[in-house]
Amino acid sequence: MVQTWGKNLPRWLLLMVAWLTCTVLLLGVSTGLIVIDALRLLGFIPLTVDKAGFILRGLFLTGGILWGVRTLIYHRWLRQACLFCGRVTTPLSARWRTFARNAGYFSCIPALFYGGLKVYWSAGGSLGYINREVALATGHVGQLDYTAILAALAVVLALALVQPWGEKLPRWLVLFVAFGACALLTIGGIVGLATVLFQIMSSTHLPFAVGGLLFPIFIVTYVCFLFWGIMLGIAACYFTHRTRRWCKHCQMGS
Repeated sequence: MVQTWGKNLPRWLLLMVAWLTCTVLLLGVSTGLIVIDALRLLGFIPLTVDKAGFILRGLFLTGGILWGVRTLIYHRWLRQACLFCGRVTTPLSARWRTFARNAGYFSCIPALFYGGLKVYWSAGGSLGYINREVALATGHVGQLDYTAILAALAVVLALALVQPWGEKLPRWLVLFVAFGACALLTIGGIVGLATVLFQIMSSTHLPFAVGGLLFPIFIVTYVCFLFWGIMLGIAACYFTHRTRRWCKHCQMGS
């Protein structure tokens, strides 16, 4: 991204690798554990601090932030946009705005499917499980699954990205949650599908079930995660574009 020979590489590939690297550094290593380490260091949690791990996670967190900033600048430079606000002189096409807006509604589909499936299992349904008695005994069905609540909140988030009332919410909070959920869902879908593919390739025959749950349920769920994450990310970009304020550098905005 900073050397001249980088111009010869496919831009989409370079951006994809850069954003994935940033996401893995921020979400996969640093964010949760470094907060716990900080609370331990300040004495809020009465446990010893792993100083070496704390420093290492701090380096990962710093690297993730720097990767993200540099990738964002590079992306805006490629688009010939303002480096500070990301606006371009040519407005977005009506077709793209329509698709980006509809992406928010599209992301509600996998959220409703996933949440509905969890509610069904919580109510005692056993569709997808080989043995109902075992699923009940292990708590996979018949008990409240709080991820159904998260799925309902995800629907509210998706609607906030494309509905006018979403602009009344704190912009930084909406974007932080939206892009964080987008990254988690996309990575979860990709890793899950890769795991399923690995199991298929390493088995002499197609697996029928894993952990008592039918194998096709895993495939459908991970495909939903991937589609969900992509659509949510597009809707978040649409929200970012339409809620930008006036920029003193490019003199654009309201």
